[in-house]
Amino acid sequence: MVDQEAEMTTQHDAQQAEATAAKLAHLRDEMRETIGRVDEPQLKAALETGAEVIGGLRQAFVDYNEGSEEAWQG
Repeated sequence: MVDQEAEMTTQHDAQQAEATAAKLAHLRDEMRETIGRVDEPQLKAALETGAEVIGGLRQAFVDYNEGSEEAWQG
């Protein structure tokens, strides 16, 4: 019973990480699309910087799900 509960928790956590990664990817993509709709160079730079940061955060959730980083290998 305990193993089953732990597996359900692990699956739930993986689903949550995947959903968060998808939301972050969407935000990153929206920010990059916005770059083409604004004129001010400083705003373009801020949007691109934000997109890069969001992309890195998204990658952390992907790595968590894949267990590909040493930090996620409990």
